[in-house]
Amino acid sequence: MYFSAARTAFILLAVAPIWVVAAAMMIWTMPSWRTAVHLSVLALIGALLADLAIVSLHSLPFTCSYLPGKGKLHFVFWGGVFLGLPLINVAGSLEWRLLYSRSGSALMIVCVSLLAVIIRLWTDRRLRRIGNIVFQEEATLDLLSLKLGSG
Repeated sequence: MYFSAARTAFILLAVAPIWVVAAAMMIWTMPSWRTAVHLSVLALIGALLADLAIVSLHSLPFTCSYLPGKGKLHFVFWGGVFLGLPLINVAGSLEWRLLYSRSGSALMIVCVSLLAVIIRLWTDRRLRRIGNIVFQEEATLDLLSLKLGSG
């Protein structure tokens, strides 16, 4: 129940506003079947990313105290710069090529839909294994002690 509420919150607060702005701009500037295909793919990718964001959500935000060494923000940032941006560029050029034909557009929608269903099933299976939600993380003894005893 918590995970479905978190998924809904991700979609309503992160995916929907971006999709609505993109839809308004695209429908106003170039209304066509390509716009409908692009907006469909954008919605599917948003749902896919919301499911991926939920996988690491095993504790309620702001209910656990911060434990040092848990945040690896610099890895995420540099991974996004060196891996994410080139992948987005490749995906954009691939979508642009597929949007030229109706068969390519249909293939793109089918592939992204299939990927979204696979990710949703994988996420649901993984979340069932997590079980209970963590409200307070416990520090291990290695973090609290320097083991400087004489011996």
